[in-house]
Amino acid sequence: MRQVIHGHFWTLLPQLAHTIVPERAPRDEPWETHLDDPVMGRLRLTGWIRARPHHDTLFVLIHGLGGGHDSRYVMSMARACDRAGASYLRFNMRGADRSGEDVYHAGTTEDLRAMLASEGLARFSRIYLVGFSLGGHIVMRWATEPGRDPRVAAIATVCSPVDLAYGAEAIQRPLGRPYQWHVLNGLKEMYRAAVIRRRPLPASLARVEEIRTILEWDDEVVVPRFGFASRQAYYDSQAVGPRLAAMEVPTLFIAAEADPVVTAEQVRPWVAQASDAVQVAWTGGGHIGFPHLTIDGADAGPLEPQVLRWLLRW
Repeated sequence: MRQVIHGHFWTLLPQLAHTIVPERAPRDEPWETHLDDPVMGRLRLTGWIRARPHHDTLFVLIHGLGGGHDSRYVMSMARACDRAGASYLRFNMRGADRSGEDVYHAGTTEDLRAMLASEGLARFSRIYLVGFSLGGHIVMRWATEPGRDPRVAAIATVCSPVDLAYGAEAIQRPLGRPYQWHVLNGLKEMYRAAVIRRRPLPASLARVEEIRTILEWDDEVVVPRFGFASRQAYYDSQAVGPRLAAMEVPTLFIAAEADPVVTAEQVRPWVAQASDAVQVAWTGGGHIGFPHLTIDGADAGPLEPQVLRWLLRW
């Protein structure tokens, strides 16, 4: 019980602190590119970039489900990049900026491909991807697919799911429902914006407003929008867990023992089968919230500088 309380405390505390005193982004600039989607047509992908002159290395930061470029953890990592004198991009998956472009799912790697291929990032010769929660799943999924951009030297994921079916069911337990409610609020904001833009989405806004679980969201929105045969077919085809054994890109996988959202029980069986390219760092704390972190025997400290140091080894 003590560990359970610890996990919830460290999940909620950073967000509460951010609500009281919002994390402020360093000075960066709007960024965008485009993606041609077979259903929606031309989609705009956006973000905020700090591209330092004469720097050829870039850190790309990818938010979790229902989040965006202004999520607390993305802002915190951006500030760490800025303090380190590094260039970074706070990237939005399609529609995550609430512009009404579209919705995304756990395997929408087309967005990462379009972002990496954009003219605005052409000058960078070395790129690192940092994904948080579902953003980390998308990053790992991209890293296990053919045709990877060779400029991506390594990736880091923080509290990321690997078994989509397990995760969607596990968050239905009573102590998981507040987090589900928070994620769904963000997803519904995206959907409202897309409806206003008159995008050809599968469910009415009235029906989406009634959705109370991730399972319903996947049934009513993800499956018909992206042409999956069923919710289970979506989970089975897109989950990255079975792909970790073949991972070739150097990967830092950070997981919290008491994470109430992406539980250790979901993660352990899959990371145990991962290739040698995957380094797993277990820590105390909750979902993207930690009292301290130790990677490679370094002194315990904040997440962000340790992640940056690890990535820069590659």
